[in-house]
Order: sequence, then structure tokens, then C-alpha cells
Amino acid sequence: MGDLAASPWRGAVAILAGCACFAAGTLITKALLGSLSALPLVFLQLMASCVAIWSIAAATGRLPSLRQAPRLALPGFLQPGLAYILIYVGLETTPVTIEGLLLAFETAFVVLFAWPLLGERPGRTTVVATIVGTVGVVMISGVGRIGVSPPPLFGVLLILAGVIAASLDTVVSRALAIDADPLAMTAASHAAGLALVAATIPVWPADSLEHVGDLGLLAGIIVSGLLMHGLATVLFNWGLGRVRAGTAATLFPSISLMTATGGMVWFSERLSLGQLVGGGLILAAAGAVAVSLARVKRHRQAQGSGKIDMDDDLKVLSRDQLMEEVRRLRAKA
Repeated sequence: MGDLAASPWRGAVAILAGCACFAAGTLITKALLGSLSALPLVFLQLMASCVAIWSIAAATGRLPSLRQAPRLALPGFLQPGLAYILIYVGLETTPVTIEGLLLAFETAFVVLFAWPLLGERPGRTTVVATIVGTVGVVMISGVGRIGVSPPPLFGVLLILAGVIAASLDTVVSRALAIDADPLAMTAASHAAGLALVAATIPVWPADSLEHVGDLGLLAGIIVSGLLMHGLATVLFNWGLGRVRAGTAATLFPSISLMTATGGMVWFSERLSLGQLVGGGLILAAAGAVAVSLARVKRHRQAQGSGKIDMDDDLKVLSRDQLMEEVRRLRAKA
């Protein structure tokens, strides 16, 4: 029972570690965008990460089987494949602040989709953390700087479609991660995402890869790709096997806080009072989730071999764990 109680904590820590890796990769990517346009950069980052992930999977005997690969590849089609393409194309005509506003609702979309698709009904903690975290991301994104002229509807719809694709990626990954090996799952999804982004090569500018030969730029591409797409995805997949999709999504706003903090440290960016308040709200949302996880852990440890609370806001048992618990309770009866 101790492992079952610790599982959600480990899952949440893995999700937060993935958020940190993604935020670090985002900061490096921000520096690289001055030399490369977005889609070629994503393609090269994915290629670097794909080579590393497949090499590790092959060396450890954890490659996805031919039977598993199509199913495990689905998250990669959604994100980074479809999500990144839609968001970056939408950004061609839409202000970055609008993107930040729309991305703030990813957590809410995950919670909404996970209810009918996974049967994960959100509890009070998840709902409150989602609302508070979303408001925090909106504030930290500097939405107050949006101009008076309305943004192009088509660009907004493209970005919104990208956010929905990213949200569905989390839901699908949760469904698969319960039973799948996180490394094999990452390898398959990487291949799918890389293939979809590669399909955009014909529309790249002719000089897209002109500066790739620079060693410093190449190192930045490899490191950012390994952080954003490789390590972060493995951690997310491992964590999603242990926590509900909605619970994991309430921790995603921490990416915005970590990125903003890194921008302040490394790029000397200054945060307004509103952005600082937004950061505080994100911390409060993450803290609420941590308190709930601690409550669940204490409850399960105190129960020892007691019943599973089916009204628990943070039901996180995998299928195998649930069956093991059911068998144990039947044997006790």
C-alpha cells in the first residue's frame, strides 16, 4: 500500500520536472529564434531528440513493437505535430500576447476533455486549481498589453485549434501511459511528430537552414530539443501513468512561471506587478494540488489495507494497481 500512496506524489514530481525541462528548452529556443524560423527549428529539435530517444530505447530493449507503434504514435501527431504547426502558422498573423492568452486555457481544455473521454470527473481541488492557474497564466503572459485592434480571426482559430490538439495529447497520453512503457511511447510519438512537421518542409523559406552549420547554434538546437521534446516527454508520460490528466494539467501553468523567471534571470526581462501576481496565483494553484496529494497519501497510509475512496479528487491508480487492490480486498473478505 505504501507504493500506491507514494505513486501520485512521484507522478506529480515527474510532471513538475517535465515542466522545468520544457521551460529550460523554451528559454534556449527563444534565443535560437533569431537565427532560425519556428518550424525548421522544431523539426531540427525533434530530429535531435528522436535520434537520442530511439538510440536509448534500442540500447535498453524498450523499442515500441510493430503492433504497439501506431497506437503509441497518436500523441505525437497531436503534439508536437499538429499543435506546433497550427500555433506557429497562426502566429504569422496573430500577436504573441493573443497566443499567451489562448495557451492559458490548455489546462481547462484537458480537464474538460478528460471527463467524457477518460471518465475522470474533476473534483473541487482540480476545478479551483484550474481556474486559479489559468488566471495566473493570463496575467503572467502580459495580456494587458494587447492592442485595441482585434486580432485576425483565422489566426486566432488556428492557435485555438493548436491548443485543443495539445490538450487532447495530454488526454490520449494519459490513456496510453497507464499501461505503456514511457520510453517506447515517447519514441513512437516522436517519430509521428517528426513526420508531420517534415510535411511542412515544402513551404519553408529557401534560406531556412542557412545558419545550421554554426556549432553554437547546432549545440543549442540539440540541447533544447533534448530538454523540450525528449526528457520532458518521457517525464510527462511516466507521470501521466500515475496521476489523472486533470491533476497533471493543473501543474502545466508552472511552465509559464518558470519561463518568466528564467527570462528575468538570463534575458534581464522585467515583470510587471500584474505578472508577479499571476506568478503567485500559479504557485497557489500548484500548492493546492500538493496539499491534496498529501491528504490523499496520508489517508491511504492511515487506511493501511482499507478501502479505496472512489470520491477521491485525485484517483490515480493504474489498471494493474486497481486490480491488485481489488484482489487484496477480496482475499481479506
